[in-house]
Amino acid sequence: MAHYGATKTMQLSIARSLAELTKGTEVTVKSVLPGPTRTENIKNFVRYIFPDLPPA
Repeated sequence: MAHYGATKTMQLSIARSLAELTKGTEVTVKSVLPGPTRTENIKNFVRYIFPDLPPA
């Protein structure tokens, strides 16, 4: 999951940098960073990390 967090952080950093570069112009920079999708792999990962967590 480290690669997931790193990618999100890089995307946000790029958006902030572009917003700073275009400050004072008519350019608006927006970034959408949706969260993880609840897949079987994510569920298995959460169960592995928190084995005592009750099922959702």
